[in-house]
Amino acid sequence: MANLFSVAMYLACARMLALTSADILPANGVKYVPYKVEVTSIPTGKDVRLAIFPWSTSNGAPTGEIKFVEANAPVRFGRRIAGSPAFWAVHSDKVPEIEAIADRGDPYESADAIAKWLRESGHATSCRGLQISPHFVAEAGEKEFVDRFAVKSFGADHCEIANAETFDASIKDDLGSYKDSKARFTDASEGAAEGRNESSSASWGSRALSVVALGAICALVWRMASVLRKPSEPSFQLQE
Repeated sequence: MANLFSVAMYLACARMLALTSADILPANGVKYVPYKVEVTSIPTGKDVRLAIFPWSTSNGAPTGEIKFVEANAPVRFGRRIAGSPAFWAVHSDKVPEIEAIADRGDPYESADAIAKWLRESGHATSCRGLQISPHFVAEAGEKEFVDRFAVKSFGADHCEIANAETFDASIKDDLGSYKDSKARFTDASEGAAEGRNESSSASWGSRALSVVALGAICALVWRMASVLRKPSEPSFQLQE
């Protein structure tokens, strides 16, 4: 019995050593570097929280945990994940419930319970769009890999993920278009104002000329009237 126990312990230790020594002694000269996910933009809201499942930091036995994500806070991944990582929009009022399930029991066995809970109605929504694709092999001297994402839309019944650089560029383009439109509107408004000012000046000039002309006409009429009002001189006839 003692010999069987010793053999069992030896095999268990050998298995653990094989799982945990992957980073220390990589096979065939392969160099592994850290992989991280960073979400640069998450719409503010109280209805849902962004999470990743399955997620793991393990480089040994595969695990499947749930990780809640905050904006601009990189999340590190291990190479042993029980499944394909994905983004989820978890209902905020259900967060304590899923955290209790995740903290219950062995993390190596909680993946199935978390997956089942996420699929139940009213708990969470699977995000569509750009997917997480962990990669760890350095091929050109990389120190780490960081994939950056942005939440394009977010709600209790919808969630869409986009590439952060593309998303930021589209926002800048929209802002640029808005600024150009605003500038064109301002230029048009200023042009219209200048036109109104010129029109107003021309109108005042025409009115001034009209007043001057009317004054001249009145003066002429008054002068003619004065001449007509003078008494005619008496005429004398010489009588022989």
